[in-house]
Amino acid sequence: MFVSQAMTGLQETGQSGLTTGKIDYVNSTDGCGFITTEATDRDVLFLRNAAMEFAPDVGQEVTFEMVWTNEGPRARALWRA
Repeated sequence: MFVSQAMTGLQETGQSGLTTGKIDYVNSTDGCGFITTEATDRDVLFLRNAAMEFAPDVGQEVTFEMVWTNEGPRARALWRA
């Protein structure tokens, strides 16, 4: 299901780009979690629908498109590294 920015209330507030990181946490109930990366000192949130054809697992290296929102960094899409 596609969720628009208008529905979530999130607004992209800065540049986006591809970067790499490691899955730090995954909520097994809803599939969301956090990525650590050297690109920022903040954890990067990802939602279940951001994972492209795989189920992220803790410790897994990923490449992802990071965007800055009014709530902090978020992974818009992520892939196995």
